[in-house]
Amino acid sequence: MNSYYQDLWMYNVASNNWIWKGGTKNPNTVSNRHANYGSQGIYSSANIPGARVRGKTWTDAQGNFYLYGGYGSDETSANEGYLNDVWKYDIAQNQWVWLSGDKTVNNFSSTSYPVADYGTGISWADENKDFWYFTNAKMWKYQTNTNSWSVVGTPPPYGNASYGTMGTESSSNLPGDRNKALTWTGKNGDLWLFGGNSTYQQNLWKYNIYTNNWTWMYGPQSSSSYDYGQLNVPSNMNLPPYRRYSATWNDTLGNLYFFGGTQTEAYDHLSYNDVWRIDIANYTLNTNESIKSDGKYKVYPSLFSNEITVESAESFEKVTISDFSGKNVKTLNFYPDKKRMINLSELNSGAYIVTVHGLKNKALFSAKIIKK
Repeated sequence: MNSYYQDLWMYNVASNNWIWKGGTKNPNTVSNRHANYGSQGIYSSANIPGARVRGKTWTDAQGNFYLYGGYGSDETSANEGYLNDVWKYDIAQNQWVWLSGDKTVNNFSSTSYPVADYGTGISWADENKDFWYFTNAKMWKYQTNTNSWSVVGTPPPYGNASYGTMGTESSSNLPGDRNKALTWTGKNGDLWLFGGNSTYQQNLWKYNIYTNNWTWMYGPQSSSSYDYGQLNVPSNMNLPPYRRYSATWNDTLGNLYFFGGTQTEAYDHLSYNDVWRIDIANYTLNTNESIKSDGKYKVYPSLFSNEITVESAESFEKVTISDFSGKNVKTLNFYPDKKRMINLSELNSGAYIVTVHGLKNKALFSAKIIKK
């Protein structure tokens, strides 16, 4: 058996010191790894989750700590496997309570809460401190104040991906079965994910917790060549390499960041130390707002029927339109100008990249548009 831990620690930010709060010291002793579930819903100083890895965590409004699932030990010391239990740690009482799920490992037939897995599902905590878990192409919600699980939305059969139109929310959209994606909770409560390990995805999705609908926001439908672009220069042509296990966070404007990560389970291979920012304003494409770059350039409307307008602080003489595979679908040449209306009525519905070229074919900027 592996050396999994079940000790609990607290870091005091005022003193910059660690405090051991509970659990056993020796993970190599089998008896020090198994759980003590006690009675469901009843706090006890004897309660403790089994040692595990890949458990999902979140906190409630009072700062109490929740733990869901992972891979590790159940109440029988000899058993190690996939877990789907929910625990709460009350910081005032310094005690654990088992709230939901199974006391034994490897329950793959549950219908009232998620089936046990390796903790590789995709998780979020929303602005209401409820927990969301996307696994086997189903979205589950754990409502913290009622201690109840429910499936939200209706996934397509077999968990197949259904992208729909980029930037357009729909009840039929679904990212498909994937795991280990990067996640964020947005400023307005939306749940975001990037990538995931199904076929090495590089696309960005948004989930609306009030309509329970997905929106495909950006990126190819299958793995593609990455493009770092220029350092600190936003562009709709930029595309990070696929990855997992990255550190993620938000800024005060709601933009999404991630750092590092790896492509494989072997942490010493294909690992990254890069930082990316996803500018949320540039991915709100189901409106008629302009896409701007440094306030100097505009392409509008981003969601159009027949025509778009290009404006630039610098003169431009060529505009190219390409699809997301990189194929050029239209090239327009002009006398140098700073504003042009362009008719694209012949294009099929879908997402495209507009690239505006200045004098001597210098690429000035790129923007994403969607044909209705």
